[in-house]
Amino acid sequence: MSYQFLPGKRFRWHKTNYQIKEVISDGQEIRIKDLFTGEQKNFPVSELVAAFFRNEIQFEIEGRQAKPVADGELSTEYQYLNLEDCPEHLVKIAKWRLSVIEPLLDMAGNKRTRETVERRVNEIKSTQSEDEKQYRVSVTSVYHWIRDYTQANYNLRALIPTVKGRCGRPGQSRLAERVNQIIEEKIEEVYLKRRVKTTVQQVHEAIAHQIQEENKLLAEGEKMEAPGYSTIARRVAALDPKEVYILKHGHDAAWKRFKQYGAMDYPELPLEKVEIDHTPLDLIVLDFDAIPLGRLTFTHCIDTATRFPLGYYLGFEPPNYLTVMECLKHAIMPKHAKEQYETKHEWLAYGIPVSLAIDNGKEFRGHGLEDACQLLGIILEPCKVRSPWQKPAVERSFRTVSEGVIHTLPGTTFSNIMQKGDYKSVKEACIFLDDIDKIINIYLIDYYAQKYQRGLGGVPARQWEVMTQNGFFPRLPANIDELTILLCPFTERVIWHYGIDFESLRYNSPDLVYLRTKLKEGEKVKIKYNPGDLSHIYVYNPLDEQYITIPSLAGEYTQNLSLWKHKVIKQVARQNQDKVDLAELWRARQRIQEIVQAGLERKGKIHRKIARYKLAGKPTRELLSPKATGVEIVETEVVEQESVKQLPPPENIPLFSLNQKRAEGWEIVKGGLLTHDDNRKEEEE
Repeated sequence: MSYQFLPGKRFRWHKTNYQIKEVISDGQEIRIKDLFTGEQKNFPVSELVAAFFRNEIQFEIEGRQAKPVADGELSTEYQYLNLEDCPEHLVKIAKWRLSVIEPLLDMAGNKRTRETVERRVNEIKSTQSEDEKQYRVSVTSVYHWIRDYTQANYNLRALIPTVKGRCGRPGQSRLAERVNQIIEEKIEEVYLKRRVKTTVQQVHEAIAHQIQEENKLLAEGEKMEAPGYSTIARRVAALDPKEVYILKHGHDAAWKRFKQYGAMDYPELPLEKVEIDHTPLDLIVLDFDAIPLGRLTFTHCIDTATRFPLGYYLGFEPPNYLTVMECLKHAIMPKHAKEQYETKHEWLAYGIPVSLAIDNGKEFRGHGLEDACQLLGIILEPCKVRSPWQKPAVERSFRTVSEGVIHTLPGTTFSNIMQKGDYKSVKEACIFLDDIDKIINIYLIDYYAQKYQRGLGGVPARQWEVMTQNGFFPRLPANIDELTILLCPFTERVIWHYGIDFESLRYNSPDLVYLRTKLKEGEKVKIKYNPGDLSHIYVYNPLDEQYITIPSLAGEYTQNLSLWKHKVIKQVARQNQDKVDLAELWRARQRIQEIVQAGLERKGKIHRKIARYKLAGKPTRELLSPKATGVEIVETEVVEQESVKQLPPPENIPLFSLNQKRAEGWEIVKGGLLTHDDNRKEEEE
């Protein structure tokens, strides 16, 4: 559920309960009332927002899913913080209720008539599966579900039944299961046929014919009854017109049609729609602890209405749940780019988006992201496969970032081999992760957000400022702890005498010891973990119905350690042993660190020495002396009396030395001999 600093909202601040009375000074200040003393004070909005993100302010949680508290106190916790904490059958009922009311939520108030709701109820009753027949639905219940869901800011918890048990009563389906299958098949074969214009009447006739043919093979009591015309018309009307047009005419034709008629217009308010995607950066970067782990993954989300960058994540991990979670968390939280990265402008955008446009990557398809978004009131909008035009803002931003900054940095790999040519990306790489973070912040805030966007018809920063004036407040979670835990993936573990074992790491604390004494032997507990930081986990206490933070016993090893990097280090440690040892993990990590550091120091020495020779006017070929290269040169005699110097095989000579020898006129011959023309040598002298 999301909250805003609007009149009437109540919250707890430093153990005192307040209520917002009014917004003043053009939305820059808020007047709040102490609910105990009645005293009223004015505070800047920025001060309240900063206090909220310091976890000093917790909004009151309202509705049936608020956790009961003593009289006079504000409830600031949910009965079920995560869907995993709720009985599975109740979650199933809530999601079914959401599927019932979803088509009605997008309708304006004047279009959501009683006749429309009745048609939706009849449609649900006629298409309920065997498992759903036990769920009761009526016009009145649909109105109640819509009211509860919208008042809770599209929070799925509002649809969870308050009675713990299976609700609803068995009902009878109007259509047989085989009839439903025939309807779906004929709609796809006849109505959605490529580039063929068909009517509902033709679909109805095809269904009736198929049922008639199959009835010839059935006994008298098993014959199927053909559905009426209105049933088929409702099924066809429920199809998405844009999806139908795409299937019948193709993506390009659909894009032109719906763009022309305004069906794909951009939203009018900030955070109404946010686009998120990721791409590998064409740049070789050194990690913050100097461990080279691969190319960076750049996950970026951008506000569609203003084109203002909302958040990003940079890491060496391949696209996964971590990259999405960290990017979404960065988008919701306020950013201090001016203070941390010395940008000239503030990063203005923050808050919970209303809808999130995603692609079909597996990192977006898990239940973890779907459940977290449903509890935060975020509507997921999956885009079709190979349809980048459905996320044009974020797709265009990737190209702008690549061409505008990444391809201009040393160590870039460019976007294709033709652009790269003979550029030595690995040799030229010299940018660390903290450097690229600063570069990205400066580029996004001081350049991209301040530049005129032709498609937008304005400057993103100015658009955000204009649209967020006059009392617009971004949506926020009830408290910071809720946001952190919601965005973490979920698993189960047993509490042993030494604590919890997770990914070969142990976690323990006095709270965990107490919880173990209250549980049955071998009983599993639910845990949440941050894939980007394994220094602690969150364990669900079923007795108090809340999460407790349990630190890692590995200490320094797990500080800022991601799960993906931990798995890479474990592979190194397992080369000589099967059982993982924390001391061995730390030594493996240190060995990698030492190798990389030695390479960096060696590279730096060579470059500094070349720079000194050039500054002194000395030829750099003096660096190839036996003392400098460590290669011994021996004079020999040959048949033609040439001055020949015998060297070790070329593969044993540093590439830097061979290149310099070629530049001086030496020729590599078979057997490792480098011959030199005496006449050219005399001319050079």
